[in-house]
Amino acid sequence: MKKSLVLSVALAGTLGLAACSQHTENAAEAAADNAANDIEATTDEAVNDVDAASTNASTAASNTAADTRDGLDKAGDKIENAASDAAKWTGNAMQDAGHAISNAAH
Repeated sequence: MKKSLVLSVALAGTLGLAACSQHTENAAEAAADNAANDIEATTDEAVNDVDAASTNASTAASNTAADTRDGLDKAGDKIENAASDAAKWTGNAMQDAGHAISNAAH
């Protein structure tokens, strides 16, 4: 009887450990799945953040280039207008000087 009691206790202990091991295995698998899901979500978020930052940088560079081009166009127009005005004023001054010389000679 003692032998069958010891055998029964040993069998019960083995079954208990087996059940415990299965529970532990399931818990470990669930923890691994959760960790994998967290890593995937974090990676996806990081990729999205990098994509957004790249888009923002590209947009900013494009806007800066457009602003620079517009500024250079305006500066070119002002230089052209100033040169045109200087040419007119020089021409007018030369005509005035010519008339003054002509009038003085008469």
